[in-house]
Amino acid sequence: MADPKFDFSHLSVGERVARYTLYQVMGEPYMEVVHAGESNKPYFNALLRRSKKNMRRLRAGAVDATTLSDNRDEDRNLYPKYIIKGWGCEKKDGVILDSANKMIQFSPENVSTFLKALPNWLFDELRLFAGEESNFLDDFEEGEEIPDSEAVSGN
Repeated sequence: MADPKFDFSHLSVGERVARYTLYQVMGEPYMEVVHAGESNKPYFNALLRRSKKNMRRLRAGAVDATTLSDNRDEDRNLYPKYIIKGWGCEKKDGVILDSANKMIQFSPENVSTFLKALPNWLFDELRLFAGEESNFLDDFEEGEEIPDSEAVSGN
C-alpha cells in the first residue's frame, strides 16, 4: 500500500484529456482525447473482447495485413465511443470544417464519419498519440522550479 504522506497523483493518467491537432488536415482540427489503454476501462475491455476473437489467429501465427487492417477498423468504431471526447478547430470550438468549409458539429456519429475518412497513416498517428500515457501526464510549467535533492530530502 502507498505511503499516505506521499502524493504521486501526477503520474496517474485517469480520465485526463489531451489535445491532438491534425496539422495535415485543412483548418488544423484538433481532437480532445482520453488515453487509449488500460487506464480507460471501457475501451480496454472492448480491446480484450476483440483479442479473444483474434486469439486463434494469433496462436497460429496468422497475423497479416488483413488482421492489422481489421484492428484499425475496430478502433475507428471504438474511438468515437471511448476515446474522442470533443473536437474543434482554430476558428471555433466544438466544430470542425469539411472540404467545403461547412461546420461539422461534434457528435459520435460525426466523429465516426470523420475517422473513416482519415487516411490510415493519419489515423494511426492519432492512435499512437492516444495510446501513449505520457501525453496525459501533467507537464511542469515553464519557469516552474523543479525542487533540488536537498529541498526534497529536507536538508
